[in-house]
Amino acid sequence: MEGIELQSEAMVEPTTSMDTDDSNVGNPQEEGPRLSANDWCDFEEISKPLNLSEMAQSGDKFDCECTYNPETDVPSAACGEDCLNRQIMIECEPKRCRVGVHCQNRRFQKGDKAACELFKTERKGWGLRATEDIQSGDFIYEYCGEIYTQEEFEKRQVQYHEDGRYHYYFMSLDADYVIDATLKGSLSRFINHSCEPNAETQKWTVHGYLRVGFFAIKDIAAGEEITFDYQYERYGEQAQACYCGSSKCRGTLGKKREQTSKAVKSDRDREKARLNDFLATITNEDGGLKDGSRVVKLLQRMVQSKSAYEKDKRERMLDILLATDNVDTLTTFIAKRGLFVFRLWLQDMVLEQQLNLIRKIIRVCLQLPLKTRNPVESAGLPPVMADIRRLDDAVSNELLDEFDARKLETVYVIPEQVVIPTDRVFVPRTQLRDFNRQLLCWLEDQSKAKVELMRLLPGDAELEIRIKGPELALTTARNLIEQVRESFAQRQEAQQQQLLAKQREQQEKEARRLAEAEQAAATAAVPQQRKVSDEPVMFVPSTHVLSAKPLHPNWEQVFDNDERDYYFYNVHTNEVTWNRPIIEPLEEQVQQRSAKRNLQGVELEGQASLNEAILKMKAEKAKAKRPKTAEELEARHLRKFKEKVSPYVIRYLKPHRDKKVKYGFVRNDKDFKFLARKLTHQIVEKERKRRGDVGSLKMTDGLKDKIKLFVKESMKKCGKVFIPPQA
Repeated sequence: MEGIELQSEAMVEPTTSMDTDDSNVGNPQEEGPRLSANDWCDFEEISKPLNLSEMAQSGDKFDCECTYNPETDVPSAACGEDCLNRQIMIECEPKRCRVGVHCQNRRFQKGDKAACELFKTERKGWGLRATEDIQSGDFIYEYCGEIYTQEEFEKRQVQYHEDGRYHYYFMSLDADYVIDATLKGSLSRFINHSCEPNAETQKWTVHGYLRVGFFAIKDIAAGEEITFDYQYERYGEQAQACYCGSSKCRGTLGKKREQTSKAVKSDRDREKARLNDFLATITNEDGGLKDGSRVVKLLQRMVQSKSAYEKDKRERMLDILLATDNVDTLTTFIAKRGLFVFRLWLQDMVLEQQLNLIRKIIRVCLQLPLKTRNPVESAGLPPVMADIRRLDDAVSNELLDEFDARKLETVYVIPEQVVIPTDRVFVPRTQLRDFNRQLLCWLEDQSKAKVELMRLLPGDAELEIRIKGPELALTTARNLIEQVRESFAQRQEAQQQQLLAKQREQQEKEARRLAEAEQAAATAAVPQQRKVSDEPVMFVPSTHVLSAKPLHPNWEQVFDNDERDYYFYNVHTNEVTWNRPIIEPLEEQVQQRSAKRNLQGVELEGQASLNEAILKMKAEKAKAKRPKTAEELEARHLRKFKEKVSPYVIRYLKPHRDKKVKYGFVRNDKDFKFLARKLTHQIVEKERKRRGDVGSLKMTDGLKDKIKLFVKESMKKCGKVFIPPQA
């Protein structure tokens, strides 16, 4: 592509580049280290340009209007040669392309480089060759490296010379920026020069930034070296020999800088000179475009120009349009979205400082064969024209009045119905928590389809997941959702089986315990002939540290279903007690030897029956229990309700401990505890007044939402930072 050059060292003699013979370069008498082109161990390979954000980015994007049906169209039809973005060297953006994942105009973004490999040439050091056949027009490789300004470029040249480097990998990106692949770059830095090349460099706009790539200009067979014309300018008298081996070899690389243009005084002047040379190839003797086929090439340059530095270039291209009188050519300019480019120019310039450029744009619009106002409105020009009128420039307003005098009418056009395929997938309601936002984002990333969880209505047994996108993306999304749904179902089934097994185990354990209790009760009903033990007895509560001691030989235990507790009875006297009888430890015997032992049991007169003893014991226990008053029951229920409210207040209040919160920042734990208690008390009292009956207070989903809203509104009233009230 015209306008891209490989820049060689401007201050070091002899001047060399990548296309050199290592044995024929350098001065043996020069001191300091010399780094060979073959010695590239310090080179770091990268896949994308570095410091890309340092460049000016185009403020607007081009929507792709291509259509594609994967079931009927061939893959190459997806944003192929007919794509307007592709024709003016702009890559489609995913959100602005109707074709979706099938788009073929994202080669830089996807890194769709050709199959290549490094190899050692006979006289030119390292080179790059194809390992598979490459067709003419195919994208080969992006030229990656560090991007910086012309000022930094001058500093790097000096630094590299001091480091002993005599091979440079500079490529001019535009008049203000240079790509340096010396230390960091892609393998395309090893592509050598040829006077009869099979590839060329092209500038493409990707996400608003300029990128440089190599494209085949003829068919390249597997094993053939990839070459392009460096087109750099030489400094000084010494020329560098060319070893390309072509029949058209010029013998040396580059031309002397003075021979390029007499008016060249700076890098920007050289850029302007190259533009003039390019424009000369697309214009006729009258200065206008030769024919409609040249419109696309002109638009390519118009899109890549920057108003801040290239005002003269833009005016030069506008002059070409003003000198074009062929109606078909101007109609092609409209069809290829030339008015849209005008809108981009007008939006990224300071209108007050570009009056001459504005006037030329309006004159071009007056010259265009517009039959309706539709192209003007679709390009978004009316709002910009209104801004121009507010400048109070007499000439511009007069031209706009002339344009309005044409009275172009807006014709209603039935918009093309772009139907985006949509599908629905249903999953069980129980998987609502599983299909969270993180999972949905993962599904979108994997399938390239839009995945949305629809709102769940009361009574719905299933969740609806709606997916949109091309058929291929829909199929992928459906399969992924089915796999995820099956995985969750298997997990839930496993959890259910574990729960059932645990319940069965508990039931079996309870059944064994009841059977043992019944057997013990039946055994107790039958008189047992047991030898009376003379061991002293001691009665301890179930919570006592000695309750784990073995039972006294004269006693048995029985589980009472009514009280859900064990009681103990003496097999000889039918004495009963709730405390566990154990053999009194020796130390207790010594301490209480002179004291009378209190059995703490139920004293019986004579040999009363065991049933009578049990009934008497239960009666005394019931008598000892004082019934709760209504106030005590109400206070107890209110306390339990407050314990349920407090955790939710703390949950919704916790984010306010973060300094980044918009309002109600709580500075310390003391204030946090104060707020938690205060808000909990207020919520409980409000709910108590609303319901009236304390016994009806209970935690519900609706109350949880109310708590969240109450905490939010309360913290808003606190301002930016919560300040506790003064004591």
